[in-house]
This record gives sequence, C-alpha cells and structure tokens, in this order.
Amino acid sequence: MTAPALRPGDVVLLFDGTVRPPKHKRFLCVVVAEGWFLRINSRPHFPPHVPISAAANPGCLDYDSFVELRGVIELDMGELAEALDRREARILGRIGAWTAAALVAAVEAAPTLNAAEKAAIAAALRALD
Repeated sequence: MTAPALRPGDVVLLFDGTVRPPKHKRFLCVVVAEGWFLRINSRPHFPPHVPISAAANPGCLDYDSFVELRGVIELDMGELAEALDRREARILGRIGAWTAAALVAAVEAAPTLNAAEKAAIAAALRALD
C-alpha cells in the first residue's frame, strides 16, 4: 500500500516525541515540498498561535484548537509516508477555506517566522481548493 499524497492544509495525526509527555499530536501540512508543518495544540501553550474551530474543520479536529506559529516544524517526508503506510500516522482531513484565510493573516503577522517562510506558507494556504 502507498500512502496518500499530502497537500497543504491536510491535518495529520502522528507521534511527537518532542513534547512532554511524548504522544500523538495533530500537525498542519503547509509546504509539502519542504516538509513544513505547524503543530496544533488543544490549548494556547506557545505564542504566537491562531485559534481554529472544530466546527469549521470537521474531521480534522475533535475540539477547538490552536495552530502554533512559533516556528516551522520540518518532517522527513519519506519517514512520514512510511508511517502513513504502516498506519502509525493518519491524514485526518483538510482545513476549510475560512480557516486557511485566517491562518494566512496570522502567518503574515507572526514575528517568529522569517520572510521566506511567511511567503511560502501563505502562498500554499492561499492555493487551497
């Protein structure tokens, strides 16, 4: 079996060993070619962040959450594809257009992202169909 192709706006559930305690977390795919993701948290732990609604993003979230904007998380896309194949990770769904537009505004205003990151993420999220 081959893992489905990831697209900007996809929400992926995968194990995150960098959080305490290590656990499965949701990540928002933003720039596929670079393997760039933003972590989704259930609480506003790390500013800056932007709230996203579970109602506006059915299937992606169990409850209202926050997309962390303190920096891009780079994932190895080969390893992620293998985890998806092994069902150790799952694509939960894709964010809606309204959420994408709110994220673009927040990304462009985030002081924690550099100009190249802002431009690439904003362009990818604006292209959501």
